[in-house]
This record gives sequence, C-alpha cells and structure tokens, in this order.
Amino acid sequence: MRIKNLGKIIRMDIEIEKELNETGLKGCEDSIENYFRSCTAYKEQMKLRISELIIVQKDLPIKSLAEILCMNVGESENLIYELVADGIEGVLEEGVFKFTSAHEEVISKLFELIDKM
Repeated sequence: MRIKNLGKIIRMDIEIEKELNETGLKGCEDSIENYFRSCTAYKEQMKLRISELIIVQKDLPIKSLAEILCMNVGESENLIYELVADGIEGVLEEGVFKFTSAHEEVISKLFELIDKM
C-alpha cells in the first residue's frame, strides 16, 4: 500500500461506517478497525526506519526514502523540497539530501509530512 493512499483509506472508513449504520450490518466493525490499526502500525514502522536511516547515515538518500515510503523517486524528491520549504537546510547532491540542520529537526519535519499524506 502506498502511503499517499492513506487519506483515501480514511475517507473509505467513514463511508463504510456510514453504510454499516444505514444497512444495520454489525460485526464488521472489528475487522475494519483491525485493518486500519495495521495501517497505522505500518506508518509507524516506516517512521522508525526513516529515523534509523537518518541517524546512521547522517544524510537522506532519495532512493532509500522512496523505498521505505513505497513511492517513486520523484515523489520522494518532492518530499525533500517540502522539507526545505519548511526550513530544513541542506543540499541535494547526486540523489542524496545532505542536511545541515539537526537530524532531530529533519526527522520531526519529515514525520509531519508523512502524517499529512
């Protein structure tokens, strides 16, 4: 599942809940809730992998970010541009974002962007 589809999934959850209420179907709520809980767990797992990558490498390879977030390299590169727009300092060289801001700040801003997806 691609992280950018999370918003669509949340909207689906609302629609499914509405349908369940309208049709009177019960018993499906637990299955749906478990599915969405697993999506949240997956998102947290991605955040952990990203923070480990940043702390260990002290930079952020675009390709690795794309692989972790299940997106293409262009989308991953756009995230880097959003980081810069949000005040993270650094340069993009040969597919690697070499940041000069504190890694904690980079991680925090990147998590904010991921949460908005």
